[in-house]
Amino acid sequence: MDASMSGSIMTLVMFVLLIYMVVRTFMLAKKNNKNKKLLKVLDEINDEQKFFDDADKVIAEEKDKTFAAKIEVLRIWGDVYYRREKAFREHLSTLDIELLLHPQGSRTDGFNDNEDSFFYLYTAIPNHLWSIGRNDLREAVNEKLKPYHDALSDTFLSVMHDSFALFYDNKEDKGRSFYNAVMNGDYGQYRYNKQLIGLYKDMITVMLARLALDDGSAEGIQPYEADLKRFAETRLGARWMKELSVELPSDEKTEEETKDAEPAEETAEDDKKEQE
Repeated sequence: MDASMSGSIMTLVMFVLLIYMVVRTFMLAKKNNKNKKLLKVLDEINDEQKFFDDADKVIAEEKDKTFAAKIEVLRIWGDVYYRREKAFREHLSTLDIELLLHPQGSRTDGFNDNEDSFFYLYTAIPNHLWSIGRNDLREAVNEKLKPYHDALSDTFLSVMHDSFALFYDNKEDKGRSFYNAVMNGDYGQYRYNKQLIGLYKDMITVMLARLALDDGSAEGIQPYEADLKRFAETRLGARWMKELSVELPSDEKTEEETKDAEPAEETAEDDKKEQE
């Protein structure tokens, strides 16, 4: 191979790499802009009118159907948060979960990119509905997710959801075997975002504390107190503990827990940052 041909090949390689870097930078910037838009909607959760106005606007104008579906999930969370039952049923019915699993109709697995949306569908929404005594609406969410159970059965969120349901419905061991397995590190067979596993473990710790209280053993939560105290310092943790009626000893309650207002909500992505 002469020098001129070798130089041409190197030029071509460099050109291809340059195009790749430009496209990758563009895609990352586009993703970051969408994340900012999603967080902006969620930041309005404590202003009911503005939250729904912003969510409706994004859903109506967004060309990326998968991203619009992510905002639809947040809107359903808002329906639950503000107890808008009619809107909840309508929005749950029209939500296309397939878009979250196969973005824009592709055959690629979209779970990794949309795990935050499934976090709401599998945990945050059902837990809140259980806490306010609306198991009928919780069952409606279960029915919506049922067609995708097989496709998601190997995800940590799906198995955690099924275990939480055993607690909600007072069945079998209330999910205790799964919780203990996770706390012993036995969860490598499931798919999950590694940056979120700390959050998931904290949620399970609260559930174990709840089970100890249900067993009539206030002392039974002592092994979890340090983790509970740390988790309660996050807005998501304070809400999760409140919904499950798990309280720290009076001298260890955090300032966040003593506020009269409902703590502002976080996405799984927000809490991931707090875990880091």
